Amino acid sequence: MMVYLESFRYSPRSSFRTVVSGQRVPIELTSLGRAYLRALPQQEQIRELHVIAERRSRAWPQLEADIRASFTELETDGFCIVRWQPGVAAVAASILLPGLAPHALNMSIASSEPLPALRRTLGPWLLDLRRRCLADLEASLLPEN
Repeated sequence: MMVYLESFRYSPRSSFRTVVSGQRVPIELTSLGRAYLRALPQQEQIRELHVIAERRSRAWPQLEADIRASFTELETDGFCIVRWQPGVAAVAASILLPGLAPHALNMSIASSEPLPALRRTLGPWLLDLRRRCLADLEASLLPEN
């Protein structure tokens, strides 16, 4: 499972889906989980995928193909997009900082728009947010003079 450390809402409008700090979501089904899995060191990634394969043995062939497709998106585009709940799409990217465990950042939107259209909209927003977060994190980790 992935655990949300923090959640921010862009719009104050109510939504049928409320994400709160501490909430857990499936690692194998979500963009957040797939971005995290892709960022793991290879041996850890293999171990985690093996655990998922055992837990979801009946669905594993299709699930593995979906996870591998997300890994390809992460490698080529820097993010992946997944729709694991009806009416919700999410993009995610890995956050890697030296000496720290991998983290993942995601943005979700209530929409039934086709994923390619959402990819063009949400992907650049997420990558910009990641760039700004990484710059702030790297600056905060630098030793003060």
